[in-house]
Amino acid sequence: MLTLLPILINLLAAGVIFLFSRLKTNIGRAWLGAAIFSMLNWGLILALRWFYPLQFQIAEWFPFGEVYQQSLFFQLDSYSWPLMIALCAVQTAVIITDSSRLDEIPSVNVWSGVFLVYAVGFLAVLSNSIITFMLIWALVDLIEFLVLVKTTSQKELTNEIVVSFSVKTLGLMLLILGLLVSFNFGIPLQIGQLDNQVGIFVLIAVGLRMGVIPFNLPFVRGSSVRRGLGNAIRMISVSSSLIVLLRLSVVGFLEPTLSILLTLTSIGILFGSIMWFNSSNELEGRPYWIITLAGLAIYSSIQGEQLAVLSWSLVLILSGSVIFLYSARGRKLSVLPLLAIIGMSGLPFTPGVAGWEGVIVSGELIRNIIAILSVAFLILGYLQHANQPTVLLTQKEKWSWLTYPLGLSLLNITHWVIFLLSDLGLLMQGMILASAIAFVIPLIIYFLITRYMRASYYSEYFQDVLRPFGRIFIRIVSLRWLYQLIWSFLIFVQKIVNILANILEGQGGIIWVVVFLIMLITLITSGDLI
Repeated sequence: MLTLLPILINLLAAGVIFLFSRLKTNIGRAWLGAAIFSMLNWGLILALRWFYPLQFQIAEWFPFGEVYQQSLFFQLDSYSWPLMIALCAVQTAVIITDSSRLDEIPSVNVWSGVFLVYAVGFLAVLSNSIITFMLIWALVDLIEFLVLVKTTSQKELTNEIVVSFSVKTLGLMLLILGLLVSFNFGIPLQIGQLDNQVGIFVLIAVGLRMGVIPFNLPFVRGSSVRRGLGNAIRMISVSSSLIVLLRLSVVGFLEPTLSILLTLTSIGILFGSIMWFNSSNELEGRPYWIITLAGLAIYSSIQGEQLAVLSWSLVLILSGSVIFLYSARGRKLSVLPLLAIIGMSGLPFTPGVAGWEGVIVSGELIRNIIAILSVAFLILGYLQHANQPTVLLTQKEKWSWLTYPLGLSLLNITHWVIFLLSDLGLLMQGMILASAIAFVIPLIIYFLITRYMRASYYSEYFQDVLRPFGRIFIRIVSLRWLYQLIWSFLIFVQKIVNILANILEGQGGIIWVVVFLIMLITLITSGDLI
């Protein structure tokens, strides 16, 4: 039961915050209560490091034991603990940094929603059986759908939410298909066992849920929810997929298939990193950040490097959340994004060092160069977005001058805590040359751009020349055309359903029912349906 204690605390916190809203408690007091609950939960999960492995099981609840593990199985171990404390750090950072955005918070119920969403996120990263993965995916998708629909009033965005939900449901269907295929091959899909013919289904399913399709979060307008609850929802959806990559070793592909998968993934990683760098701000670029880091995790999973998968996953969640929650800025605060960059760079004996083990492979020069360039573009884009002019922290209330940096610092601290306390052997020298190139070159380029090229006539000229090509590229890669195609298909299906409904509900409806009944009886009696 100790395994589920952080989840129970989150549920209790959600209930207390909801009670505060009903009692019309001052928003500052509600914020303080939410921050205390979240910090206590972070401390509890940190303490659980010395108690795992911990397990919780609901046995024999569904009668298909030969197809997959029957039990709902949750386990806190070396892989789930880092993701769990990382999610709790993001939850805490969201709430604490909201101290600088209290005037933008529509209701304290937003924090209640954060606690509920992360309670499901904790369940997701604790999952350790196939049936649990499927149920948690469905639950995460449903919660995301309901929250987004509830907080969105524009019809265009609602359409995108429906399409996003449909595509993620397709990912779930692919996982179920992989389950059935594995059963057909006589190799039941289980944790730690994965046939290469089934692995392709799992990879595509995870890719769909990671945001490869659709290519962005349905939030395309700026709002307070986009930074707080919006970031929470996106990280939970991503984490529920990353844990599958950690639990299921996707290896054993034939050489031609392996080469194609690695090449396609490399191209996606490079394009995603370039788009992240080219985005107007960090929130507009968040989809491309997720695409790139998820691609690096998938690439590492194909190579069979689970430590690298975990490393890139933590960079995605923790380093990403630093910049996504970095809404109020100042010269002294700029050290926080810089620490996050050091953590993600993979320099020797830094938190991201294990990631390079999964993407730098001997004899793969071109792919290695692509991987280094991709990380370099990530860092360059990070520097660019972190130094954009925006609201200064000094313009906020003075008490937030202390709380806001504390929230962002917790993300960097958590990254280092995981790195130092993990029993997976993350403390290593890593790929010195690759990490040094990916770290130093962006710093030099950013210095040159800010020092010489920003006011340059030639820089503006090249931007004007390249901008039309960039717009065409964005239209293709952003997959807006896919949104429209899927939505058109859904409208077509809706029209067919409406036509059938009008026929059956009209004056001749009873006659049509009798006709269909006679046809069904004829088919049954003729033996065609047997």
